[in-house]
Amino acid sequence: MADVEFEQEEGAGFNPQRMHVPPSYNVYGGFSQSGPQGGSWLVRAVIKTGLARDMVQANYILIGVAALFFVVSIYFFFFSGPPRPKTIQPIPGSTPQNDSGVVIPAGRP
Repeated sequence: MADVEFEQEEGAGFNPQRMHVPPSYNVYGGFSQSGPQGGSWLVRAVIKTGLARDMVQANYILIGVAALFFVVSIYFFFFSGPPRPKTIQPIPGSTPQNDSGVVIPAGRP
C-alpha cells in the first residue's frame, strides 16, 4: 500500500482565482437585493435624506438610532408602571372627611 501514487490533473483542486462570485453576492446573507450601489434599503434611505454622505456614516447613524431606542426602552421598562398611591396629608386644624363629605371618626381609617 505504500507504493500507491495519485496523478493530479492540471487545474484540479481548489483555486480561489478560478472561483466566480457574482458581484451581488453577500457572504453573510446570500444574494442582496440592493443592486450595484451596495447597502441595504435603510442605509440608502439615510444617505438619500442627507443625514450621511456615505455608507459608513449611514451605518454609524443607524447604530446610534438603535442604541437610542434601546436606552429609551430600558428607561420605560424600569421607570414606568402603575402610579404610586399618594398619601393624603390632613390640613392641621381641619376635620378629616371622606369623598362624600362624611366626617371620619378619630382613630378609624
